[in-house]
Amino acid sequence: MNAVFTREPYDQSIKDLKGLDQIELSYKFAEDRYLHMRDVVIPAIEAGKHVISDRSYLSNLAYQGDSFLSLEWVWNIQPMNLVTPDVVIFLKCDYHIAARRSGEPDAERLFDIQQRYEDILRTGDNDDNVDIYTIDVSMLTILEVFNDVYAIIEEAIKKCEQ
Repeated sequence: MNAVFTREPYDQSIKDLKGLDQIELSYKFAEDRYLHMRDVVIPAIEAGKHVISDRSYLSNLAYQGDSFLSLEWVWNIQPMNLVTPDVVIFLKCDYHIAARRSGEPDAERLFDIQQRYEDILRTGDNDDNVDIYTIDVSMLTILEVFNDVYAIIEEAIKKCEQ
């Protein structure tokens, strides 16, 4: 497979930023996405490679697009060089199970984020040319999740190469 595997945030230290308000944090994630597009995604695409990334701009919409910051505001600060995905695989998990697995003390926060993701994917607040797959991983093993995700990626790559 001629692919580049990457993830967001590009600069993993961004997850450890303390003391920033939601607006400052949103701008930091947008800046990080700009650098990720410039340094990794666009060069890989220009080299004819597939880019497989853990997370995308949809994560910003879900995490920061709450009642304080509208989805529209978060969308509008995305970088001009944004490359939207062809395929999105949403790994859905019961929020109680997700909180237990991740150590997140606030399960309700995960529920709210999950609801925003589902709203974004359902209402089309993303590129209409995106193929969206949802896998409920609540009761699946890691190997089962891997196999399901791999099958979707393999099919998407075949489709792109036709």
